[in-house]
Amino acid sequence: MSVFAYINLQAAAISKRYRAIFIALFIITFHNLFFIENGRLGYLLICILSALFCWQQWRVKGLIAMIALGSLSTIALLLFADLSQLRIIGRLDVISNASEINLSVLQAADIRLEFYILSLYCFMDSWLLGHGLGSFPEVYALQHEAIQTYWKTTVNPHNEFLQISVQTGIIGLLLFISFLISFLTQKNQPALQKQCKTALFFTVCLSCMFNSSFMDHGDGALFMILIALVTGSTWKTANNYSDTTK
Repeated sequence: MSVFAYINLQAAAISKRYRAIFIALFIITFHNLFFIENGRLGYLLICILSALFCWQQWRVKGLIAMIALGSLSTIALLLFADLSQLRIIGRLDVISNASEINLSVLQAADIRLEFYILSLYCFMDSWLLGHGLGSFPEVYALQHEAIQTYWKTTVNPHNEFLQISVQTGIIGLLLFISFLISFLTQKNQPALQKQCKTALFFTVCLSCMFNSSFMDHGDGALFMILIALVTGSTWKTANNYSDTTK
């Protein structure tokens, strides 16, 4: 949905006739991500992609305007809206009441932090080649039993980089990172396509930081379709080759 919001911003910048419709769709999507299907990844993605759009269109002036508008909107929400349903981070009291911040406190504070910490332990046990494809649930369960934990075990770490690292080691991680960087390497393409490729790069990277998205049968399929559409052949735009060097 964050990608859809970004597409509507791009469409609003291009189309004068239907600009109001695209802006309205963006606002509806923004409201949905924050107040209906809310989640931390959704908050982060739509804010990052909106900031990226402002930078792509207006550079520093766009970012300053967005920060100002975002600050005013945040103040208004804090003063007048019920934000109790927003999922920012659970159990903040665990951190605020701790005498010192350590890995154990972080584990207790949020379930995903425990996933990440235990997954790093698993990775360090076999950092070069990993534990093998499909091995994550078993390896994590063993680590879960070996140290003090606060949450249930998991079959994936909700982080694609850790998932790949545990199973295929540093070699697999570097190959995955190289694949993501390849989104940005093609040249001689229209400015709009380059902008969308950058947005896709941030979307996949951020999504994979908070979910095992790329190997997921739903998110992964969507990502592959978007990658094929955005990074494939050169787009034929209205001004076609005139702006390929921008």
